[in-house]
Amino acid sequence: ALRGSRADLAGALRGARTLAGGRLRGLSPQQLLVVAEVAGAFVLLIATGLMIRTVAAKLAVEPGLDTANVSAFQVSLPAARYDAAATIAFGDHLLAELDAMAQVESATFGSDLPLRGDTSAGFLFASEASEDGIRYYRHRIAPGYLGTTGIHLLAGRDFSVDDTAESPRVALVSRELAQRLFRENDAVGRFLWLDGSEAKVPVAIVGVVDAVRWRDLTTDLSGSGSDPDLYLPFAQAPSRSVEFALRVRGMGDDLLPHIRRAVATVDPEIAVLQLTSLSGLLQQQTASDRLASTVLAFFGGGALLLAGVGVYSVLAHSVGARGSEIAIRMALGATARRVRRRVVGEGLVLAVVGAGLGVGCSLLFMRLLSDLVFGVTAGDTLTHAAVVGVLFAVVFLATWLPAARATRVQPHAALRAN
Repeated sequence: ALRGSRADLAGALRGARTLAGGRLRGLSPQQLLVVAEVAGAFVLLIATGLMIRTVAAKLAVEPGLDTANVSAFQVSLPAARYDAAATIAFGDHLLAELDAMAQVESATFGSDLPLRGDTSAGFLFASEASEDGIRYYRHRIAPGYLGTTGIHLLAGRDFSVDDTAESPRVALVSRELAQRLFRENDAVGRFLWLDGSEAKVPVAIVGVVDAVRWRDLTTDLSGSGSDPDLYLPFAQAPSRSVEFALRVRGMGDDLLPHIRRAVATVDPEIAVLQLTSLSGLLQQQTASDRLASTVLAFFGGGALLLAGVGVYSVLAHSVGARGSEIAIRMALGATARRVRRRVVGEGLVLAVVGAGLGVGCSLLFMRLLSDLVFGVTAGDTLTHAAVVGVLFAVVFLATWLPAARATRVQPHAALRAN
């Protein structure tokens, strides 16, 4: 309406812009809108591609354990009724009840669960005289915890029933901690000193376990600023917050009633909390990224569709307004291929301008995107190349349709119609 109210009557009487003048010496308002649509589609598709690659990179991370068919639940024991000895007895008694369940292949318990992220921390020292403490994550586990959860023992031995509160203090260390303090194969038999209430407590390293993603899938476990993992026998460092893990047969459906009965057998006042599965926890690690990629894909696809429709509409209108000119050119010997090339070229120029603007906008958001992606950089060449390919394929299709339709009209019929 605004353009119509400011129409150039003299220019309109002289005729529409010629096809030769369609090389975009100046952009019309419609063309500017199309350029903006292409730029917006480019930015959204780049973000979508990066998030999709982030999800793929996270799913490719090895969690360090076997998550298939492992269910888990938590219990919280009241301090008024459960001291250290009662806590250990509760765990052993409930473990016997769980092992007796028909659906359960093996059961175990510990202070926390991989991939849940609620681990406790402390400080360890390479020698008794050392003042430079290393912050570590503490995991207190029962014998058989490694086998049930599928954590790999690389060297030494697992904890046994002989590792009690009265026996010498022992520990398992993660591969990262073994590499950080000793040569990995030389860690077994060495000692570490843990921070105690009054003095440092020596513990003997009896085994080395593979890397496990206790907190999330993205932490660089070998990074200089990362905190390593250390495992203590549950009997030597009990926790009133206890996680039980069950490796079940099949899908393990309808476990909750059986688990509640087993817990009630040991203590009817204890509630079953946070029943989940390790595979479910693994899916939760990528839930927000999958949601973000889905939302971005929806809007990116919509923006790409709008850009394609915009290019098609502008060129269809331009070709329709220049019907006589096209007919004259073809009557004078211009080939259909040449006419199509000119029309397609006009649409591709719009795409090039829009993509260039989109690249500039995406560069402005690089820092924001770099905080959200994993396993890929915000300026990933492959993602940008794929987006450019998809964008230009859509634009080419949108320009080809009006170009092909214009050259199907016979020159004498177009001249008579105009």
